[in-house]
Amino acid sequence: HNYTTLEEIKKYLPRIYRDQIDLWGWRLPGSLYLNGGINVGQRADSTPPDGGFPGSNLDFMSSQYLDPFNVEYGILTGSDYSCQASPDVDYAAAISSAINEYTLEHWLGRDRRLKGSVFIPKQEPALAAKEIHRVGSHADMVQVIVASGADKPYGNRDYHPIY
Repeated sequence: HNYTTLEEIKKYLPRIYRDQIDLWGWRLPGSLYLNGGINVGQRADSTPPDGGFPGSNLDFMSSQYLDPFNVEYGILTGSDYSCQASPDVDYAAAISSAINEYTLEHWLGRDRRLKGSVFIPKQEPALAAKEIHRVGSHADMVQVIVASGADKPYGNRDYHPIY
């Protein structure tokens, strides 16, 4: 799980959402699960030397995971799926796009071994499909990622635009 703070993706959002965030905060649901532990469910040795959150430092991640095990490809899955539970589907779509843009700009291309996951607003399949078409053809985006919970079972026909 590569880690990206919400503040880092904020500049990739349309101004209307940046202004709303400045006024009201992020308006995203809290954690839907409990990983617990000292490092919030992360390996105890995964905090980078710069003190950042586990998964936030590519050089440290490379030296700890990619290099020692001769990893050919590492798939980035992100770390915060809260936008996929937001009742505001347009806001969720904007955050998903911002996460994807940040990943393309700051993670992919820095190491040829890294591949990305397309974040989507799964609660609105038409908008999700639009985001998949927007960035899914990028050579380094190799999968679509969604949170495990959904309003309806994932086999429901409402999700067919995503598939």
